[in-house]
Amino acid sequence: MKKIIYLFMLVSLYSCKDQKTKDIEKMQASVDKALKDAIFKQNLEADIKEFSVVKVDTLDENRLDSLRMFNNQKRIDYFIEESNRYIALMKNELSQMELQQSIGMTEGVNISKRDFEEHKNKATMLSDSVGYYQNINDSIEKRIQARKNPKTIYELKMFVKMILKKGKETENVLDTTYHHFDENINLIKD
Repeated sequence: MKKIIYLFMLVSLYSCKDQKTKDIEKMQASVDKALKDAIFKQNLEADIKEFSVVKVDTLDENRLDSLRMFNNQKRIDYFIEESNRYIALMKNELSQMELQQSIGMTEGVNISKRDFEEHKNKATMLSDSVGYYQNINDSIEKRIQARKNPKTIYELKMFVKMILKKGKETENVLDTTYHHFDENINLIKD
């Protein structure tokens, strides 16, 4: 009887391990397809040297959404920094306009006005981007607060080493990427 139980346990362990391996292979195949589709869409050629699984972790929907919020906040911070840079350039152009106007340089005033408007448009676009990502983060925050039982998410960490080519330009890529899957091992688009 002990031998039968032991044999049953061995078969069960082997089956679990086998399913885990299948799931990882399915995850890797999904990421591989998504990577190749992205390369194709951007009209690139790729020489993939290495594309391997580093590890698989589990987290929940709230943790994944928190990571999304963190990444969005990095974008927001960048857009604010760039917007402030354009605002400083606008102030500089105003000073230039005042100076040029005081000495009668109408051509210089016109150039400074044009530059001022360009900087203003760029600052406005950056400000719009800040608002866009802030709205996304607000929606994510509400979603996190509304969840009672967040679902399990699988995070696949992969290492990629490749050479990308577009025309005569080449770029070496050496990176670690993270990909997320639902409980049915479907790739979640971030």
